[in-house]
Amino acid sequence: MKRLLLILLVATVFSGCSLNDDDYLEFQVEFLPIERVEFPDEIQTNQVNKIKIYYRRPNDCYYYDGIYVEKNELSQTLAVQSLVVQDANCKPIENENPEMVMYDFSFSEYVDTTSPYTLKIFKGKDEEGNMIFETITIQ
Repeated sequence: MKRLLLILLVATVFSGCSLNDDDYLEFQVEFLPIERVEFPDEIQTNQVNKIKIYYRRPNDCYYYDGIYVEKNELSQTLAVQSLVVQDANCKPIENENPEMVMYDFSFSEYVDTTSPYTLKIFKGKDEEGNMIFETITIQ
């Protein structure tokens, strides 16, 4: 009797967890333009500097997925990465204020102290689909 009950329980669990292809959401990764960046009063090398990044989601199908960072010795490129639900009924976001996230910005002392450190902030795309960046120089 216990075996029969266990088999029925397992069959019920597996039948309840089976998904059809229609049950999966498809996502796409997109970068969102950064509206503005706020820095602390003083930027310190070899320390974590918390900066505020402001952006807007076009509609409720966009979900924040972190800050995309591309680093090299003398620069960092930053963009807000989002996951976008495909083929969904998306609703506009009513809030007029941009959303804010904190980013732990840091850079080390570099060998060539005569060269400035550069932040490239993703601002969107132009009419031809080319990415536009704002460059912020840190001396």
